Amino acid sequence: MIVSDHSHRYCADNGCAVDPTAFYEALWNNQNYGMCILAVIEGGADFRFLSFNQAMEISPLKTSGLTGMLLSEAFEPELVQRYHQQYNRCIQTGQTVVFEEQLTSETGDTWWRLSLYPLRDPSGKIHQLLVSTSDITAKRQAEIALEASKQVLQQVIDTLPSVIFWKDRNSQYQGCNQAFAKIAGCETVAEMIGKTDYDLPWKKEESDWFVACDRKVMAANKPELNIIEPQLQANNREAWLSTSKIPLHDANGNVSGILGIIEDITEHKHAQDEQARLLEILEATPDVVGITDLRGTHNYLNRAGQLIFGIDAEQVQQFHLSQTTSTDTANLLIEEALPVAEKTGMWSGESMLQNTLGQIVPVSHVVLCHKSEEGEPKYFSSIMRDISDRKAAEITLQKQSEELIRALQQLKETQSQIIQAEKMSSLGQMVAGIAHEINNPVNFIHGNLEPANTYVKDLLDLIDLYGKSYPDPTPDIKHALETTELDFVREDLPKLLNSMIMGTRRIREIVLSLRNFSRLDESDLKTVDIHEGIDSTLVILSHRLKADTTNGPIEIVKQYGDIPSVCCHPSQLNQVFMNILANAIDALENHPNPQIIITTQTQDHQLNIRIADNGPGMSPDVQSQIIDPFFTTKAVGKGTGMGMAISYQIITEKHGGQFLFTSEVGRGTEFSITIPIKQANCNQSAQPS
Repeated sequence: MIVSDHSHRYCADNGCAVDPTAFYEALWNNQNYGMCILAVIEGGADFRFLSFNQAMEISPLKTSGLTGMLLSEAFEPELVQRYHQQYNRCIQTGQTVVFEEQLTSETGDTWWRLSLYPLRDPSGKIHQLLVSTSDITAKRQAEIALEASKQVLQQVIDTLPSVIFWKDRNSQYQGCNQAFAKIAGCETVAEMIGKTDYDLPWKKEESDWFVACDRKVMAANKPELNIIEPQLQANNREAWLSTSKIPLHDANGNVSGILGIIEDITEHKHAQDEQARLLEILEATPDVVGITDLRGTHNYLNRAGQLIFGIDAEQVQQFHLSQTTSTDTANLLIEEALPVAEKTGMWSGESMLQNTLGQIVPVSHVVLCHKSEEGEPKYFSSIMRDISDRKAAEITLQKQSEELIRALQQLKETQSQIIQAEKMSSLGQMVAGIAHEINNPVNFIHGNLEPANTYVKDLLDLIDLYGKSYPDPTPDIKHALETTELDFVREDLPKLLNSMIMGTRRIREIVLSLRNFSRLDESDLKTVDIHEGIDSTLVILSHRLKADTTNGPIEIVKQYGDIPSVCCHPSQLNQVFMNILANAIDALENHPNPQIIITTQTQDHQLNIRIADNGPGMSPDVQSQIIDPFFTTKAVGKGTGMGMAISYQIITEKHGGQFLFTSEVGRGTEFSITIPIKQANCNQSAQPS
């Protein structure tokens, strides 16, 4: 019990006396507050426990046995030091000291509020301390729970993608999430408390606008949502924000502040601006740009597309791509373009559009497939460009190209003909010169062989006459007759002369063949014997027909028909015969039984000449190119590739005939030449040569 010398006090309003002893005993026995009295030892060097009330026994401190003990003896040094410090503070200040203490009990942690009251003796010296304790565990646990709830709430709003803040009625910030603190240039949320927009790095006009908007929302007690506004942030970043401001209310329903939720739409705003620019470009482009769903119905069609198809913007979404094209093109797009674009991402090609006039417009066409993040197709976009001018230019260019190709081909053929003509002319001149030079001495020899034969016969007759007249020759004559072998000379000399005559005749025939082949004076149409031209060509090639060390002789089978003289270009026909026969001889190289069959016949006023060999034949690939200029199967330097091309031109163009061939691998080749027997412009005065 507390010992005190306080005097009696009286109740002012009824004059009754109050017994202080009973008052103090009532306080001491209050079960809601634990109390104890400590004696101050040596001015606070230590403290002694004097008494504990009954309520103190429920405290986690074990008070049993503490009465009479010093503080330094009662508890652990750490707890003693903490209590000693608080007790001394009460003595030094002479004031009530209140502090809280966390104590562990059997049921868990508890929190207590300790109040220290200094008690003075009659001299005014503090000689005792009254310690009052109250259990604040429930309150403290509620505060801890509230703080934890605040922390969780703060964590929640800190993790939200939106920026959040709240202000009081004076537009002072009372809280925010970490995202807003960062934008405002603060390290922590606590730094934001109590600040206004004018304390933050916004421009003044921005702060004025923010505060005015706050007051408007609070005055109207009505939220404003998605307010689009620019903001210069702490990092000097120009941002675009979408802000929603909602009034906050107290317990009585009065507006107490404002809640702000901000979304940074800078990228979205830029994307919108970029989309607007792209849309402006798409609307301005002359190309047709469209977007369709997976079924081919348009979701978007730019102005160029609306104009070319004659539809309004409101009709676009009812417009199917099949209405823009013919059935074939629609099938192409639906069956090929869209599936390919869906599979590979893009299809490109050419298609046809049908405009409002029903005209078919050629276009270059690109189809793109746009997919979701999961890879599923969402929609298709297409770009179409009118290529009518390009197509017309391509047709013109194609025609010009074809004309150039024909001109080049004709130039090559002409050049080849000139070269071939020069070669034939040179060959003809050489052959004619040789024939002329050979012809004169051969004619001289041939013409003298007949008189020589007569002279030899006369001399032999004279010798016989001498033998009859002088049957007994002199020894010298007899010796000469024996040495000369007159009987052998008499028998062999006529044979020798006849052989020389036959040789000169053969030379004269060869010279005639050379002259017939060259025919330098017959560049115009002439009526000639075709057989002579063929035979003359064979004479020229006779050295290649004979056997050599590697090949046997080539058998020439002539199946000449009864044909009339033909009006033609003799030298050019001889050139054709030369090309075909030379190729046949080349093909028969190393063949075991080489043979060339030459057949002539007439039918329906046409002359047909066939030259066949039993060589290896030609493959289909060679046959397809045999009359192409500069195509040759011979080694480099052994053929120009122009022989068959020129032969084809001579027969078809110069003579209006047909130049055909058949060939079978392993069986041989046959060339068939058919020309009219008479030409329309043949020189009527031409005589057979």
